[in-house]
Amino acid sequence: MPAEELNISLPPKMARFIRAKVKSGQYANPGEAVLDAVRLMQDAEAAELRASVMQGVAELERGECVEFDEEGLKAFFRDVNTRGRERFKASQKQRR
Repeated sequence: MPAEELNISLPPKMARFIRAKVKSGQYANPGEAVLDAVRLMQDAEAAELRASVMQGVAELERGECVEFDEEGLKAFFRDVNTRGRERFKASQKQRR
């Protein structure tokens, strides 16, 4: 995949940290250090998602779930939609 250039600004403490990592030889340049940091964030997000999925699977296996027929599912989503619209309207009123 081709690289895309991205200019970023960092607080001085973080910039010094990255420069120290490069100076120590741990990374060839600041870009490699940032790439490694982004990979770690992606790995952490993926691990959180896997844990959530596994928790859901375990709950299903224990029977901790609610089953819906077609009408029940439609009613559930109508309720979600209604509550979402109400929350949105309330947030808009707070902005005024």
